[in-house]
Parts: sequence; structure tokens; C-alpha cells
Amino acid sequence: MGDIVNLNRFRKDKNRTARRKLVAVNRHKFARPKAELLRLDAERAKHEAALDAHRLADEPETGDGKPAADPRTTD
Repeated sequence: MGDIVNLNRFRKDKNRTARRKLVAVNRHKFARPKAELLRLDAERAKHEAALDAHRLADEPETGDGKPAADPRTTD
């Protein structure tokens, strides 16, 4: 006779191994080293500062920090 197999345990073990494989693939695909994250944040801040430096100073602003609508356009 064959070995007795608990089907619930077999199913759970199968699901567990499948999840572990998926986690390993996602970890490889999406995880980034801390140094790379810091470098990307620094680059993003540098680009935002460059964009802010090129803003026109005479743009009228509303109270919420957004540029006012152009009065020459009609709705």
C-alpha cells in the first residue's frame, strides 16, 4: 500500500512553496539597494530644484500656490 497523504497539508505546502517562489521573483525584480534609492532621491530633488529655478517670477499666484488662470482665455 501507498503512504497516506493528508490532502490539506499537501495543498497548503504546495501553496506555500508557490508563494515563496513568487516572493523571490518579486524581491529580485523590485527590490533596490539603499544606496540606489538615495541616489534616485537626490537626482529627483536636483531635477525639481532646476525646474523651480526656471519658473517665471512674474506669474501671478492664487492663495493656494497655483498660478492664476490666464485672463486672456475665456471659458
